[in-house]
Amino acid sequence: MKAVVNTILFDISKNELFKINENYKMLHRKLKTTWKVMINRDELSENILQDVKILVIPGPQNAFTDDELASMKSVVERGDSVLVIMTDGGEERMNTNINFFLEEYGIIVNNDCVVRAKYHKFYHPKECHISNGILNRAVLKSIMKMPNYTSESDDYLEEPATPNFVYPYGATLTVKKPAAAILSSSDVCYPVKRPVAAMYSSEKTGGKLFVIGSGHFFTDQYLECECNDLIRELVFNHLGGVMDLHLNPVDVEDPDVNEYRTLGDVSWLSTVPLPVPATAPPPRLTPLHPHALFTWRLFSLNLAQRQYMSDTSSTPAR
Repeated sequence: MKAVVNTILFDISKNELFKINENYKMLHRKLKTTWKVMINRDELSENILQDVKILVIPGPQNAFTDDELASMKSVVERGDSVLVIMTDGGEERMNTNINFFLEEYGIIVNNDCVVRAKYHKFYHPKECHISNGILNRAVLKSIMKMPNYTSESDDYLEEPATPNFVYPYGATLTVKKPAAAILSSSDVCYPVKRPVAAMYSSEKTGGKLFVIGSGHFFTDQYLECECNDLIRELVFNHLGGVMDLHLNPVDVEDPDVNEYRTLGDVSWLSTVPLPVPATAPPPRLTPLHPHALFTWRLFSLNLAQRQYMSDTSSTPAR
């Protein structure tokens, strides 16, 4: 009979951006009360990950080898869990290849960032205070049942208060089956209603994968803000097998998210004036009408009913 494994392994072999002895000190204190927290500095292998219940990849800044990606996949296939944490800019900024591992489960971290256009509680646009950003009702109910749950309504929204969270300096995700989107940027942040956290669960082995695009979500500065700590507790309890989180199948099939749309290069477009100026007219003594300085032909909408009026004018009156 296999002994119960309660080890959480934080990998720092890829020069990870977030470390438990630097910006994850509060997270470390909360986890070590019920878990055995360890740090890995060597190359990932099945031997190192043999007795690990949760493998945490907190913001890798180097590329993984094929053997390392295979060892991470073996953790999920045997029934244990992997938590991947990224930051704004995605793979391109962090110079890693973690998407090769995530794509097999229907998750991709995009090379973008989430910003909030309207100020609320936090000053920096990338410190996004998100309301109504929980996509699955099962997650929503689980958080609201926790004893320390409190929430305030957003000034921008008139809807009843729901669990809010802070999503600082994070990227969006592209989520497809068999994965399920868990958190979104809601309709107060850009990109609008895009997944920012996703989860995969194996039906055969029970292995789990959780991906979040903001590593600052768990840092000491933001962990106690809003419902971040409650979401942290829910995620680690689910990954560790302490609780069974049964997602709502309706929300899994049809989450409230928008399609991923990219914007043009606004800086370049601002240098191209439209409409295009016409050929300079010959000098005149009297000032020329402003409309004569532009070519309106390509950008006009003509609503004149000349043909109709000519037809009606030839109709004899009765």
